[in-house]
Amino acid sequence: MIRLLLIYLLLFTPVADTLQLKIDFERDRRQILGNQHGILMDKEGKLGLRVFRKYADMNLSGFKFSKVQSGQHTIIKWKAPQNNLEICQIRSVTPSYTVYDQFDVDGNKQAVKEKGPNIVFYTYIIMPKDADRLIYFTQRGEGLQHYTIGKKRFRVIREAIPLGVKYPDEKELLELAARD
Repeated sequence: MIRLLLIYLLLFTPVADTLQLKIDFERDRRQILGNQHGILMDKEGKLGLRVFRKYADMNLSGFKFSKVQSGQHTIIKWKAPQNNLEICQIRSVTPSYTVYDQFDVDGNKQAVKEKGPNIVFYTYIIMPKDADRLIYFTQRGEGLQHYTIGKKRFRVIREAIPLGVKYPDEKELLELAARD
């Protein structure tokens, strides 16, 4: 019984130090191309997603690997041996908050702020030496939020916008990615 449990854990536990871009990219691509859950993106935005496939399928075995924890962020970097490419995966965990009104017996209103479940974001920053920087920002459960090629940002349009979500600061994420 214990052996079966160990085999199950080995087979179905994701390796934390692997590039998760392929998993996120495929899931997000299916959602966007299938227009699932009210997700819309223009034709140019859908075509731009192709550039990430090359990096999602890349074999990183020859790359230099580093991992650092900084507050709510786990930063994993892969650098090519020739220093012509750097891929940074940042996993950010933020709490969500629900605010609702509560009335006591006398009818006095009090705003109550409840801490909800943690929300996990993955940001992939791909820095080729001789090409535009690429940023892929996705949220577990909700999917792709936006991606950037050079200075052009492509956003996903959704029917419903989640409330109580604190998104990671992109400037802070870029600073974390720039550290050695």
